[in-house]
Amino acid sequence: MEGDLNSRETHRQLIHTGLMADGAPMFHYESLAAVQYPLVNGDTTEFDRGVEAWTALMILIGVRNTTKERVAECLRPRVGSYHRPDSQASLLDNYDEIRDA
Repeated sequence: MEGDLNSRETHRQLIHTGLMADGAPMFHYESLAAVQYPLVNGDTTEFDRGVEAWTALMILIGVRNTTKERVAECLRPRVGSYHRPDSQASLLDNYDEIRDA
């Protein structure tokens, strides 16, 4: 993903990665924060998802010459700097009831 957010190719890529729906860009905290999580067995899926989200966001706000490669290069040192969110199941007294609803 590179270039103008209004281009057809960029729209196609945003839709393909789940970052655009109904013609509007979508950014989830979980995707943006994923670049900070430790890799599990060398799997870069979360990091790659985060790079896609950050790339799209930077294009949207008008940062010129944004490419996935440049964004990944800038964010790679952050890998492992933050933990994945803990499951909230233990915080809910009625988790089983909510899960089964």
